[in-house]
Amino acid sequence: METLLDAARFLGHQRYQGSIHTMFQVFLKPTLALILTFSSILSANANTIIGAVSLPPGVVAPSGGLDITIGSIPFDDFGFGRDRVRISAGQSSASYVLQFSDNSDRDITFDCEDCANIDVTSDGGWSNTQGVVGTFSGQTFSGALDHVVNIRLERADTFKGTVSLPSGVIATGGEFLFVSVRSTDPFSFDSFGDGELLSAGQTSFEFAIGAPSDSSRSGWDIRFVCLSCAPRVEPSGHFATTAAGGIPSLDSDSAFRFSSGLDFNGINLTFIDNQAIPDESEPSEISIAPILFLLDD
Repeated sequence: METLLDAARFLGHQRYQGSIHTMFQVFLKPTLALILTFSSILSANANTIIGAVSLPPGVVAPSGGLDITIGSIPFDDFGFGRDRVRISAGQSSASYVLQFSDNSDRDITFDCEDCANIDVTSDGGWSNTQGVVGTFSGQTFSGALDHVVNIRLERADTFKGTVSLPSGVIATGGEFLFVSVRSTDPFSFDSFGDGELLSAGQTSFEFAIGAPSDSSRSGWDIRFVCLSCAPRVEPSGHFATTAAGGIPSLDSDSAFRFSSGLDFNGINLTFIDNQAIPDESEPSEISIAPILFLLDD
């Protein structure tokens, strides 16, 4: 199930999801007049969610600002329900508008690529009562109504490092590496992540994840997975086994528990190389000398 959630996140992730609205228009090659008419109809009938996204008290955007994508689950069929805003350098908030093509109930999500660098939550869902939660744990807002929802990002435990393909494996393009930091609280399903769609020639990517400091009192573990990778790359979810990454395990019971309230840097994660694992179906090489000796007797 977690791999399916990783895939769903991949499809909706702001770094990799192009404008579905634009693709829809290009694919059908409508005239400009038809595009404007279609958009006007949607504008007249769809509900909206508006509000502001703000940094934690006392935090302002660094030089160059912060780009934040506000999105929704489920995704809008025509690419609406998504807004990319910028908090300018020295500022602490920006306004957003989500408009939809239908009246489905939806959760609100956010993704801030550089927020982990200032110890702020980098992605997740939103709840008016709980604040920042996992991407798939957000509050559901009725599609029959318009809403004003103000999102306040939170102080974060940060996790930074590199995730790599096995030695000798080079991406051909299209492989997706995803790292998730997961709460180890027994009744929590919160997870926060970072991923990258590899280009041909890549062997790794650097991740930076900011998970809300108050979301897991028992700590965190790190899981990483490779989607659409070569057969040599083990497709199952891997777990970090030490604070530095360690030799990965496919067993969640072996996962290292990262303490909450701390930041972790220099985490090195490497996928298991299936080519390096002996095939148990093949008979092992056994010397026949002892057998011949017994027969001679």
